Amino acid sequence: VPFCPMVGSEVYSSEVKKTEVLMENFRRAIGLRIKENKEVYEGE
Repeated sequence: VPFCPMVGSEVYSSEVKKTEVLMENFRRAIGLRIKENKEVYEGE
């Protein structure tokens, strides 16, 4: 059974939405890692 411990204070923090925290913990519990790739182009 996938399990990821959570603290109530992290869900109710004002920095991040509640659904965003829950989705992040769901992903962590099922072992899904999401990487963001950012491409930066520099010009003259």
